Amino acid sequence: MRILLASDGSPAAHAALRIAQAFPWPARSVARGVVALGEVRWGRSQFGAELARSLHAVAEEMRAALAARWPRASVVELHDDAADAICGEARRFRADVIVLGWRGHGRAARILAGSVSRAVVARAKCAVLVARDTREASSRPVRRLALGVDGSDNARRALDFVARLAAPEDNKLTLVSVAPPVSVPPLSLARARVRAHVEEEKAARLREAGRRIAVAAQRMNRRGWHVIARSRLGPPLDELLAEARRSRAQVLVVGAKGRSGMRGMLLGSVAAGALDHSLLPVLVVR
Repeated sequence: MRILLASDGSPAAHAALRIAQAFPWPARSVARGVVALGEVRWGRSQFGAELARSLHAVAEEMRAALAARWPRASVVELHDDAADAICGEARRFRADVIVLGWRGHGRAARILAGSVSRAVVARAKCAVLVARDTREASSRPVRRLALGVDGSDNARRALDFVARLAAPEDNKLTLVSVAPPVSVPPLSLARARVRAHVEEEKAARLREAGRRIAVAAQRMNRRGWHVIARSRLGPPLDELLAEARRSRAQVLVVGAKGRSGMRGMLLGSVAAGALDHSLLPVLVVR
């Protein structure tokens, strides 16, 4: 697997480096770093020189951090627009995944995340692992993942990605299959026949969710993962985030639409919502 790590020297970027070092990448994976602090428009000015020195210092720090796991890893220093530089280097490197930091969560995420992280996730042709600048970010080995399974091509690609990883010892993979709630007009609930139909539909949806997750669990068990299967009925994003918390997952894995684009909606509502609201690092797989 080919891993591209992006850094700007921020605390969120340091969290990304830590999780990259702790993640269960497959054997013989290779890594490259990219440092892009944006375009330098001040030429030979003192400010431009200071920015260049800052860029070089971040790159040297990154080389030392990567060497602990990937002794031959190189680091590319770019003065291009940061999002363009990261996505461009991912294409040149033929990266399978980009790892970068993401500032904030919740309603403030669109401001705190900044244009760079959000643009990379929206435009990348490969998977993107985003790390939070939170106390949860640590260098402990990543052994516990949570993954949403809904029978879609998005979820299948996420499963394919996790299946390529090296299942660590004492691992746990929580597979969450969420069936959407049954919606009926409120006045109809007064009728016993309608209530019975609603209960039957709920049971049918949960059975279908259970079948989906059983197939996925069988596959991942063969890949060395200890699977915990959870079937839920409710809003998909809410249930997925809640189950990830309950299972004490270290990373949340979600599938996104295969086609990239500038608008967040092209990721899909669950993937976009996970990025905005999850307190955990999120691996978005295309």
